[in-house]
Amino acid sequence: CRQDAIVQAALEAFDEMGDPAAWKYLSSFLRQPDRRVMPPHFEQTLRTIRSLKPEGAIKPLITMTRKSKHLGVASAAMETLAVFRDSSKREVILKTIIDVVRKEQPGVKGRNDPAIIGPRQTGQEARNRWEALARPMVETANALTGQEIPTAPDWFAVWADNKRDPAGLFETTTDE
Repeated sequence: CRQDAIVQAALEAFDEMGDPAAWKYLSSFLRQPDRRVMPPHFEQTLRTIRSLKPEGAIKPLITMTRKSKHLGVASAAMETLAVFRDSSKREVILKTIIDVVRKEQPGVKGRNDPAIIGPRQTGQEARNRWEALARPMVETANALTGQEIPTAPDWFAVWADNKRDPAGLFETTTDE
């Protein structure tokens, strides 16, 4: 459907229904053809994903976090990943968000080898990405793991100490 009001109403209905099978209709809203522009209905789609928690949303959200040039999209996609605390892919999510933000960290020397760290931005673009993504990374990592680590550099250190056994970072949840 091309009418915004109908699409918005459908997204809200999926959110209220709470049926994870609605994911097949939501997946098309997580495409970002122009990496510099927020897709239409993006915010409502993320609200619906937060309530449905479909496993299929993880990969597109990770892609948006990594590749979006729109800082609002990258940040919101990263924040949405926090709802997947019970997912079997939570370790992959944690590794990805830490890697994405670590390569933007300002003032780190010896990071010019793209074979090791991958391609990265420099100058003001990197500082803007750091400022936009560091706080959501900390909040998402804390939500995923149940930890209360205060800053991105602290998370980088914790990850470095535990990357051989990342499962130890996650609190076990007990059903009451």
